[in-house]
Amino acid sequence: MWLSDAREALGGLIDNRDDVREGYRVDAWPLAVKRARNGSPGPAPVAVALPCSTADVARVLAWAAHRGVAVVPWGGGSSVTGAPLPTGDALVMDMRGLSRVREIDSSGGRVTVEAGVTGGELERILAEQGMTTWFSPQSLHRSTVARPPELSISRTRLRPRMSMTRASPVGSGAPVTDEPPPHGTTATPR
Repeated sequence: MWLSDAREALGGLIDNRDDVREGYRVDAWPLAVKRARNGSPGPAPVAVALPCSTADVARVLAWAAHRGVAVVPWGGGSSVTGAPLPTGDALVMDMRGLSRVREIDSSGGRVTVEAGVTGGELERILAEQGMTTWFSPQSLHRSTVARPPELSISRTRLRPRMSMTRASPVGSGAPVTDEPPPHGTTATPR
């Protein structure tokens, strides 16, 4: 087994305490939740890597690649597909320690964030500047940008928040009105 080598090479980045490993047996996948409730959760990973910087991530990945150890990235455990669930011989890399918003470029419509930033925290910070990603899954406050394929890990397009009080039918050439939008309309900035 690779655990002793990982602890020696990566030190405090590796945690293999049972109570820690248990938290990575189930995500929000309904089947995994049901199995756990019935007393049959998936296997716990051998260990969990807890990086706090991109240098930590690079170090863990280099070590794992050299030894052929599977690494499963973990965001907020909000996947509903079971995708981040580890096999019994895997190393989970929990990305929540990389949780900083690095830069907001309002004029360029870009934000640079680390992989552990939750969608809810990102939206809160952007809202303070009148911006949004318009990405709003049910798991917004639990999911991180490490997992959703709709967002890149480090950058996403920003859009100004818009009022929905004025709309016109798509492609109709109709004037913008203050009437409630009919079905099949698109919002325009106020």
